[in-house]
Amino acid sequence: MRKIITILMFSLMTAFNCLSLPSLAENINDLDLQVAISGQGDTMVLFESGFGRGPEVWNRIVEQLPSDIITVRYARAGIGQSGERVKTSGIEQHLQDLSSLIQRFGQDKKLILVGHSYGGLVVSEFARRHSDQVAGLLLIDPTVAQQRAWFKAADAKAVADEDKLLAKMLPPRLQAQLQQLNAELDDAGQQVLPLPSDLKTILLTSTRIEPEPMVFIETAAGNTIWLKLHQALFAEVRDGSHLRLPTVGHNIMQEAPQTVLNALQTLL
Repeated sequence: MRKIITILMFSLMTAFNCLSLPSLAENINDLDLQVAISGQGDTMVLFESGFGRGPEVWNRIVEQLPSDIITVRYARAGIGQSGERVKTSGIEQHLQDLSSLIQRFGQDKKLILVGHSYGGLVVSEFARRHSDQVAGLLLIDPTVAQQRAWFKAADAKAVADEDKLLAKMLPPRLQAQLQQLNAELDDAGQQVLPLPSDLKTILLTSTRIEPEPMVFIETAAGNTIWLKLHQALFAEVRDGSHLRLPTVGHNIMQEAPQTVLNALQTLL
């Protein structure tokens, strides 16, 4: 699960520094969310960041998009300058917030959803429920709901050890969110639900194997499971492509922004 370690290390560096671009406090479902909007036109690209991360991770992508495209980036509840509910938000609450943002800024627009890591799980679930609203989906090394079940089946001790490590590393605000997420993933079972077959989708998967693996997913065996999860997710897609990136790590949009831009361009 090194990818999860990597996500969270970046989260620690960025989660409390999410004001590096102009942003607004938007009241969404009685909660103030930090939202950054740019451009104008008939197409809207909405970006969902990974666990613990805010809108700044998309800067290198957004700055290269034409001005006739609306871009919406935001910090989910409890991240950056966004407020949090009394009870830590889970997947359903995040989906409600995403839906409200789309209704507010994307009415009568061509909608492209881009999701990285946990954000990929959120936009995937939205696309399953509302495929008629989505013109295209770009998933960047996305979380798959069943990944913990698959990882535990392969190496339960490694998963338990990493849970303990992260509990020590993370500040309380992110610990509560990770506990909530892990509980929901633990309840997801083994069977991966494929993406809608008729939705134009591009899936980018990091398949880099670390020369000195620290944790299970950095090994060849762990990486194989990660790829199989993504293959199961993409199995029924008829219009799109699944790209494997053996030299790029989990944060593809920052390590290889041109790859993400090329993928996004095919959806616009």
